[in-house]
Amino acid sequence: MKKLICFFSLVLAMAPAAEAVAVTGRVRVTGRPSQADAVTIVYAEPLDRVQAQPGTYTISQRDKTFSPHVLPVSAGSTVQFPNDDLIFHNVFSLSRPGPFDLGLYRAGSSKNRVFRAPAAYRSVCNIHPQMPAIVLVVPTQYFAQA
Repeated sequence: MKKLICFFSLVLAMAPAAEAVAVTGRVRVTGRPSQADAVTIVYAEPLDRVQAQPGTYTISQRDKTFSPHVLPVSAGSTVQFPNDDLIFHNVFSLSRPGPFDLGLYRAGSSKNRVFRAPAAYRSVCNIHPQMPAIVLVVPTQYFAQA
């Protein structure tokens, strides 16, 4: 089953903390917007060159599925890929600007990847290609999954 994934990027003007600010923007949805299992990620585009605060996140592999199948993270963050299945997995991505291959690893083990450049990284298991996941790396720590 294909998933519809919508990325909304907002540019916010900085205002004093006590002042209310209206947020406006433009939304463009590609694909079939009526799909019930759509995933929406919203993030604020930085107006200056403030470094995003990286974090550590997890995408588990269980029942031949990535969970979550879409994960937003700030640039520089580490994503852990624990193998919670009883079989081997090999997580890789050909996505630019940072293709990667974590290699084959067994049940109960985990591999990590640092995502430095903002982009959408489509990842799959080399052994189980029906296991897609997307790591959305954004240039800010201000993001949410709606």
